Amino acid sequence: MLHYGDYTPYVPVNLDGNLLPFLLYTGAAVSVLPKGKLLPLLPKPLTSYSCPETRESRSITAFGGHLVAVEGPYVFPVEVLTHKLMHKFYVLDSPTPFIAGFDLLVAAHLKSMQSAALCTRGVPLPIHSCLRPWTPFRHR
Repeated sequence: MLHYGDYTPYVPVNLDGNLLPFLLYTGAAVSVLPKGKLLPLLPKPLTSYSCPETRESRSITAFGGHLVAVEGPYVFPVEVLTHKLMHKFYVLDSPTPFIAGFDLLVAAHLKSMQSAALCTRGVPLPIHSCLRPWTPFRHR
């Protein structure tokens, strides 16, 4: 299992009672859960997390522009730092990390700060240096 530490793009997320390392991936429009890692952790069947939009299979565009089949969305209770919410996730039947897409970062009101911390709603929260600030390139 991946750990949090210096220079890692992971944030701890409590997904229905399970503290998991989620890869922060702002290039992903939606958040994705790996089916093989997810199912053994769930206290109830996956279908119990269904919502009206849940489909057995739909295609999303992955990194590089190719299409991948996912199930969902499924709605899970999550806690990201101090923010609790119900959030929609897609399930991928392929080995992948737990991915916090741009949708989860927006829903949890997360943003990075120059102080190597992550914050929610403007309140800095130390997370053991698991995120380092991104410094944009400066044109000279």
